Amino acid sequence: MSNIPIQHRLRVSSAPTKLALKQHAADLRVSIPGIVVPDSDGNPFNPTKQTVSVQPAVMEVMRSNGTPTLVQLPILDDVPFQIPRGGGWSMTFPISLGDECLLVFADMAFDHWWESGGVQKQPDGKLYRHDIGDAVAIMGITSNPRALANYSTSGPQIRSDDGATVISMVPGSIAIVANTVVAESFGGSTPLPLVNSAWLLWFTTYVLPHITLPPGTPPAPVVSVTTVLKSE
Repeated sequence: MSNIPIQHRLRVSSAPTKLALKQHAADLRVSIPGIVVPDSDGNPFNPTKQTVSVQPAVMEVMRSNGTPTLVQLPILDDVPFQIPRGGGWSMTFPISLGDECLLVFADMAFDHWWESGGVQKQPDGKLYRHDIGDAVAIMGITSNPRALANYSTSGPQIRSDDGATVISMVPGSIAIVANTVVAESFGGSTPLPLVNSAWLLWFTTYVLPHITLPPGTPPAPVVSVTTVLKSE
């Protein structure tokens, strides 16, 4: 069904109507991949407004005197980006230059909603539909060269792209891979180390061999600190 042109599905036979539908489809923007570029201040994103500047990553075909020409679409500034959020909780991520995303173009201009929230009218003047200036960025969509290596198939992960720092979850278990794990009190500025690779090496080398457990001591749990807090 998706490969059948809309004029065929609507049984349109009129040449002018076919041309009008084709022009409408050419002007209608839905979504396109994009690449994060420096904003007006040279930064990869604005953490206060939570916006990015994005270069659409697919070139447009324009016709000049009937000759098709590839044209790079303009950089889009002040594009709001999406993060997982709801119920008073949020998961935030830094954004770097070169990060890829999916640009989605809104059905209507949402300037007033973005500025004030709530239910708002469209901006005064000409009404736009699926305009290139009404984009939002969905981060995480990537091209094949940037696909994650060692993607977990057993449970969710919060991880660095290189896999050097990972929090993995499976039913009944949480595993942390990191050089250092710290805890901070709310509003505090001093991190409190829980354990790191140097401490673990010191403990297993100089302390553990000299510990003698009294008779009747139950065996250590299968999932211990040394198996859960890994260091690479």
